[in-house]
Amino acid sequence: MSKHTQKMIASVLAFSLSASSVIFANAAEPTIQPDIGELEFEIKTTEWITLDGITDAAILFDFETGTILDVHDSITCANIPDTINGVSVNSIYNTAFKGCTKLVSVDIPNSVTEIGAGAFSGCSELKEINIPESVTEIGAGAFSGCSSLVEVIIPPSVVEIGAGAFYDCSNLAKINIPNTITAIGAATFIYCHNLQTIDIPNSVTEIAAAAFNGCNNLVSVNIPNSVTEIGSAAFNGCSSLQEVVIPSSVIEIGSAAFMYCSALSSIEIPSSITKIQSSTFKGCTSLTKVVIPDSIKEIAESAFKDCANLVL
Repeated sequence: MSKHTQKMIASVLAFSLSASSVIFANAAEPTIQPDIGELEFEIKTTEWITLDGITDAAILFDFETGTILDVHDSITCANIPDTINGVSVNSIYNTAFKGCTKLVSVDIPNSVTEIGAGAFSGCSELKEINIPESVTEIGAGAFSGCSSLVEVIIPPSVVEIGAGAFYDCSNLAKINIPNTITAIGAATFIYCHNLQTIDIPNSVTEIAAAAFNGCNNLVSVNIPNSVTEIGSAAFNGCSSLQEVVIPSSVIEIGSAAFMYCSALSSIEIPSSITKIQSSTFKGCTSLTKVVIPDSIKEIAESAFKDCANLVL
């Protein structure tokens, strides 16, 4: 039975009108003795349908939940309507458009509240995506591998961006993070090679592990004083990053957080930090000045390894 099909059991009366089940008594009306059985039947809530605006493909739609479940990978353009046969389109399911390598543009209606995990993963030709202000959640890996995306506007309605949401969007040059976001998840922008600047809003408290790992053209980043934690390898391999200010709100900097930031020339560690973790600034070959506060109780042996121009 299909995973998108509801199974219902209905009890029915199966009447047997055979001679053995009809009793005649003193010319009275015949008495019918019913046999009760069960009839199993299915009500399908999903259907493959073709729509205007969905080019070169059909979509699998769940009419009970209002969810786009799947799509033929031949699709080239998706102008998704807000209703399908009178049913509101509420969400795009996990991996619904995954691997649709011919898909060029997507317009999501303002009825959709959730973009599921991996929803557009591997859509390597996707150049344009419109995310409406109805969306509150972008799932993990939702746009991973969308290597043709250049710009994404995230509306202020979004409160959660999942881990790896823009993983390996190698041509992504411009993206905003709204002030409704409290954490930049693990590997959210990893290997976004064309990303040059990023402005982190003061609603963010955590920059998770590998969040900007491998963003080798990232020149500047604004870390607000709301951030308390910079995760391991958060900016690892950001070889064009020339300057970063770590605010006094930060109480933990993870291992390898700024490893191989080879253009970084100076850094001031705030007094809120008590330990410099292993490989935190490893391979920062341009680093010549580090301000270390009295609060530091421990510096890991490899914290400044291969910083050839640094004299502590």
